[in-house]
Amino acid sequence: MPPSQWLGFFDPLTDAPPPHPSEWGAVPPVPSVIEQAMEERRHGSRKTAFSILESDPNDDLAASLASFGQMIEADEEGVENHGKSDSSD
Repeated sequence: MPPSQWLGFFDPLTDAPPPHPSEWGAVPPVPSVIEQAMEERRHGSRKTAFSILESDPNDDLAASLASFGQMIEADEEGVENHGKSDSSD
């Protein structure tokens, strides 16, 4: 007896849409460390952005960017502090 004659048989929908990716466990890809640091920098915190860049030990470019950014920040702080004089002179 063919399945179409079984009691309670119904033909499955052939035009059913595919399931939403979240239904089968797909998750969006995590942005790269550099992209995460850029997003953090847009919202204000340089130090957090540098720590994000340093968080991946396998990403030499990110580590270099963090080091370079910290050197620039230290240089800027030095320039700001150099212009200030002590009032006890």
